[in-house]
Amino acid sequence: MKTFLKILVPFLLGAVVALFGIYSINNLQIFENGDTKINVTVIKNSFGDIAELTTQQYEFSDMGKYEQENKKLIGDIRIPFTGKYFVISYDGVVKAGIRDITQAKVELNDVTRILTVTLPDVEILDAYTDPNSYETLDETFNPFNQITPADVAELLKAEVDSHVEQAKADGLLNSAREHAARVVEAHVKALLTGTELENCTVNVRWE
Repeated sequence: MKTFLKILVPFLLGAVVALFGIYSINNLQIFENGDTKINVTVIKNSFGDIAELTTQQYEFSDMGKYEQENKKLIGDIRIPFTGKYFVISYDGVVKAGIRDITQAKVELNDVTRILTVTLPDVEILDAYTDPNSYETLDETFNPFNQITPADVAELLKAEVDSHVEQAKADGLLNSAREHAARVVEAHVKALLTGTELENCTVNVRWE
């Protein structure tokens, strides 16, 4: 079994900074002296352009076995050719991040000049296997009890559920939380650049 974490931050960070650079140019008000005005409402509303934020993904390659024994007739006597099994290899992904970042709260302390962003916690956003990666390694050819798509789906669901738990155990949510905070902090600082709040300290917290 092969698994590894893939960080999406470099791409996301560039995309977020570029996106919100455009957002700030189009949406902020300008003072007569040339300073740019921004407030917590503008910052909070800017999260609407992100909505769901995926910051970490866990990729895996594995194989799974489905087995159904021959059916019993009397006692321990089993009917031949009524069982089935197959072995399939596959690749998959578990993604983690913030489901709805528009639920973030933004507060500014005018005295300390600290801008606090409180984020909803990260969670598993998606988990799936890639159909193009499927390879059957072994299987029965039983005319009385054939392998069905439902059998394959049942096996793969169990395999995905297992990898979701493994991803959590390997620290996927902690990594997603760490990188989400970095992306949000970079986004907010980009919005504040050139404004009256440019020198504020940005503090990212979790609910």
